[in-house]
Amino acid sequence: MKSQFFIALSFTSFLGLSILGACDANDNESKAEEPQEIVAAAVDQASVDQRKTGHEIGDEGHAPLGSVLSPNGVFLANVSWSANLVAGSLENQATVKFFEPHLHKAPAILKSFKLFMPAMGHGSIKTDQMVFTQDPADPSTWTVSKIYFSMPGGSGEWVVDIEAELAGKTDKVRISIPAEVKE
Repeated sequence: MKSQFFIALSFTSFLGLSILGACDANDNESKAEEPQEIVAAAVDQASVDQRKTGHEIGDEGHAPLGSVLSPNGVFLANVSWSANLVAGSLENQATVKFFEPHLHKAPAILKSFKLFMPAMGHGSIKTDQMVFTQDPADPSTWTVSKIYFSMPGGSGEWVVDIEAELAGKTDKVRISIPAEVKE
């Protein structure tokens, strides 16, 4: 039996999941230009039902719809953005929330938050100016401020690669930014 891993080739299935293309783990040629370890599958109600957790996405204290599962199943992440993302400004802000794979809020250590534009093959600049602040009342929630987009882009053209540690395990996840970044 061949083992497989997911790579960054996303499309939408009839269930509304972000399904990612797979390739043979023994294949030395990558079929995508993106790092394979930063890819994830989006969580929707169908996947919650499959887990039989008894929790609904969006229940208080549980992962909201659109949360993304890290490739190794260490955590779910959800990012919400400040209104009106603007290129060339340090005024952009995001809130990152982490959840256990069973959908409960979970304290996590946010290690990195990197913008990337796959179509252009580059990230952003001024990343050293970003500020990560953990909510003292809710250690599953982080605010990332002073986010700088180096250029405008349509909805889904920018992604954010997040690395975090939960319960002593580190994993990465890629989340599409569902808002337009304007000039």
